[in-house]
Amino acid sequence: MISIHDQQINDYIYRFPERFEIDPIKNIKVETLPQGVWNFNYLVTVNHQEKLVFKLYPDSKESMIGNSGLMEFLCLQAFIFMQIAPIPLFFDDSCIHFQYPCLVYKYVIGETLNINEETLIKTARLFAKLHSFNPSSLKSIKKRNDFKDELINKIEKMLHYYGGLKNTNINEFKVFSNFINQVKYKLKNAPNYNYKESLLHADPVPGNFIMNQEKVVLIDWQTPMLSDPAFDICLFLSEPFQLWDLDSQITKVQKQIFLNEYIQITQDREIEKRMNQKKPLYLLEFGLHCLIRYSDYLENKVNQEIAEGRKLNFEKYNTSKNIVVDILQNIL
Repeated sequence: MISIHDQQINDYIYRFPERFEIDPIKNIKVETLPQGVWNFNYLVTVNHQEKLVFKLYPDSKESMIGNSGLMEFLCLQAFIFMQIAPIPLFFDDSCIHFQYPCLVYKYVIGETLNINEETLIKTARLFAKLHSFNPSSLKSIKKRNDFKDELINKIEKMLHYYGGLKNTNINEFKVFSNFINQVKYKLKNAPNYNYKESLLHADPVPGNFIMNQEKVVLIDWQTPMLSDPAFDICLFLSEPFQLWDLDSQITKVQKQIFLNEYIQITQDREIEKRMNQKKPLYLLEFGLHCLIRYSDYLENKVNQEIAEGRKLNFEKYNTSKNIVVDILQNIL
């Protein structure tokens, strides 16, 4: 069955062949890609050879959700010569030919991340390259204050927001409120460690990495930010992020292999100290993020075209929240 998006993509390519530098257009095949909870992603094969990704961005302003196709396009443009992300073709936000803004980039042939020593070293090198990138060309990128007091303030605001929702679960509210109080007490006299502000991906779940024999690349650049590299690294190595896409966790030995490679390249010798201090704060932030998004899903506040057929994807938010709660109960 051909969906409305399939038909729109076919019509678009035939109407604007010059944008794809393919002439003549003989045939087009459209397939749905599994990546992404909040977007529509399609693998489009033209003339049995040229493989492209069409990514559509539904409006999703409910809760604290952003969906910036323009920012993703600008990031991909900036990274062309770094080879850490797909190569973009164009971004169309006219919403004339498609219902939603649309990004088109070249498909990266490969598989999602398999965890082993070789891929972890390649991934550490990717992060090191990203975190050394000069982001001056990305004028509108958001900055994140990653000092402990600012993080605590942000988490308290998230909890307050959740407490104001119609379907707030009182028990969940109390659990997270208690965690916040414990963390505040634990870090009351802890120092603020300085960090070098860097460009972060900020959503490094394993499914956002594509690997092949040559390299590892990162996809889904909708929420980049300027902040402490410890945020990216801590999330990538954290249990809830690993288990978002994988069935097993990275071992302690594998984590150290990754960190040794990253630190050797970046010379950021205090990153583990910053990660250890802020991990409870990062987990609290992610847990509340998942709690709010799952609440929106249960309340049907999510774009219904997006929610259709994606129950398992949205259930991941609840699963990840539970993982965060279990971890915090053990470390606090």
